[in-house]
Amino acid sequence: MRARCCAPRRKVDILDALIVVIFFLFVTVESSALIARYAGWRIGSVSLGYSFHNAILSLNRFLGFLIGPLIGFRVDTGMGAAQLLQLTAWSLVLAALGTSAVYLFWGAVNASFCQVLGKIRQNGYRVHSFSAMRWTGTPGISPLKGRFVASFFYSSAVTTGLFVSVSFVLNLVAIYHFDYRGSILQLTGVVSGIGSLLLNFYTNPHLAVSEESGNADDGYFSVFLGKILGIAVVSPALIATVWLIFH
Repeated sequence: MRARCCAPRRKVDILDALIVVIFFLFVTVESSALIARYAGWRIGSVSLGYSFHNAILSLNRFLGFLIGPLIGFRVDTGMGAAQLLQLTAWSLVLAALGTSAVYLFWGAVNASFCQVLGKIRQNGYRVHSFSAMRWTGTPGISPLKGRFVASFFYSSAVTTGLFVSVSFVLNLVAIYHFDYRGSILQLTGVVSGIGSLLLNFYTNPHLAVSEESGNADDGYFSVFLGKILGIAVVSPALIATVWLIFH
């Protein structure tokens, strides 16, 4: 196995902190985007809400694109398994807290998205429409409440668990098989694709059916709780399993 170079300690600490912050923002924004779709349903513009939801996800991909290469760079410059596990733990804890906070303040986030979508519906899709977002007067702690739907919950947990952990999991495998890291990291698209299949062929269609039925609160409630479980439980379980197999 070829020896790896080591980056200066100060630069390493800054880079690791940057990865944690980027991951936290990426996952939190990704979770918030679901409420944009919900807001569209609430104001009677399902297609507009879905479009805005996808726009947020597309912009958020710019943060997502940074995570894998930055973790890969740390592995290439000497990060060991213990360091990666520590980095992963910080990232997942903060992401779980961020997503939980979004859920607790669902009412405030939803009210803000409803304001923006209402402005877009009135004036068209332009930059000026986003000035409608106001936090003043929106509800405080007001989580969404609904009936628990197991199928939504578990499908969302699996999808989210695969999606948020893939870069950490594959880089952990790459540390133990460093000479084959290029081939291993090519599996990122495969693992993400499995989660996307479940999302696009099960969760999203069923969520759309619940919207058409006139009461989507149960579906959104269960999907969002599944997201929290995916980040807080499924992702750590996957990473722990990989570590036990390869260490």
